[in-house]
Amino acid sequence: MIQYPDNTREFQFPEIETNYPVYSKVYPQQNDYKYGSYTRFFVKKINDRTIYEISKENYTEISDNIYIKIAIEWKLAGEKNTVIENKIKMNEGVFEHNKSQINFYKKIMTGLENVLRDPLEFWIPS
Repeated sequence: MIQYPDNTREFQFPEIETNYPVYSKVYPQQNDYKYGSYTRFFVKKINDRTIYEISKENYTEISDNIYIKIAIEWKLAGEKNTVIENKIKMNEGVFEHNKSQINFYKKIMTGLENVLRDPLEFWIPS
């Protein structure tokens, strides 16, 4: 606890230690393309609008008490659109998968859809 004396009484506030987000657009590596996806990390200060894409290392250092944190599984490889055969969904396409990730996580982190505007970002056709 840090004590802040004033003229009438002493105030005590818990000391909050946290690292700050460092914007770092993490690009997929060759192994990520072999696997077909990779995880992207985003944080947003609870009382702020700015969303930061950060590295995994920075993500683990950020306080959950001050920041909203999300990790998104971003699909990189496969068919662009969902493959449907005989009215059966055979394989979810990259576009639909990433779009559904954005739609789900934007409920947790308002404004995410403005940061992740292209569901086909980093996609390579198979």
